[in-house]
Amino acid sequence: MCSSDLEYQDTSSATHLSINVAPADSGIWYIGLYGYWSADYEITVDVQYGCTVDCGEHGYCDVRVCACYEPYEGEDCSVYNEALESGRTVYNSVETGEWKYFNIYVEEGGVLSLVLVQDETNQNEDLDVYIAADRLPAARDFDYLNATTIKTTEMYLSSMAAATYEIGVYGYRGGEFSLSASSFTDDSASCANECSYHGT
Repeated sequence: MCSSDLEYQDTSSATHLSINVAPADSGIWYIGLYGYWSADYEITVDVQYGCTVDCGEHGYCDVRVCACYEPYEGEDCSVYNEALESGRTVYNSVETGEWKYFNIYVEEGGVLSLVLVQDETNQNEDLDVYIAADRLPAARDFDYLNATTIKTTEMYLSSMAAATYEIGVYGYRGGEFSLSASSFTDDSASCANECSYHGT
């Protein structure tokens, strides 16, 4: 190695010198130190490895694994999974063939009440709702399902096991929707006036 055969260099007079090579080709890298004046020194080399998958637009590579921006998760940050606040309505959309997930915690013996309203102006829209405890639901792996073609999906599930329930919205034919989920105990679910068969 000589001064005319270098790929990277730091020849400043600073106390701490640093060189960052990214991306670095595989192979043996030689580091040469030239003492213009004699001096004691300490050298540190840090080798970091990239990710084996593309983290896409919803995350970035952080030492071999993808770090995802909320609410995305998964090995490649491709899974949309939003935490829901009980009783609060969120607005979103799915493409045809796409999944989006929403999660909410339910206490032991509690109630999960869910309302999903599809876009009334889109007559071709058809969304299905899947629910699973402590895992992402799929077409063949779920605990509860509503796959009707009506525009408003209402689900009232009682005596639930304590778990984080994942609500999967699948675009059989995609479109926009609003979603509201409430989690409460049976005591808070009881009403002073009886609701008869026409309400809950």
